[in-house]
Amino acid sequence: ASNGIDILDGGSADFIEMFTNPSAFAGRIIYLTTLGTPQVAPFVQANKFYFNENGIWFPSSFIFA
Repeated sequence: ASNGIDILDGGSADFIEMFTNPSAFAGRIIYLTTLGTPQVAPFVQANKFYFNENGIWFPSSFIFA
């Protein structure tokens, strides 16, 4: 397990594992560079931080214009 922020592509095996098994990644933060296909909530915006709290993924509230 990483103590930093993982930078992931939406189609990567690591991202798919984090999405399909969210309870194993509680407390993790990721930066998603591209979206997967199909797009699945909450991962619907590329170039965004997402965090996992108690096994549930949430998008960050940070917006860059």
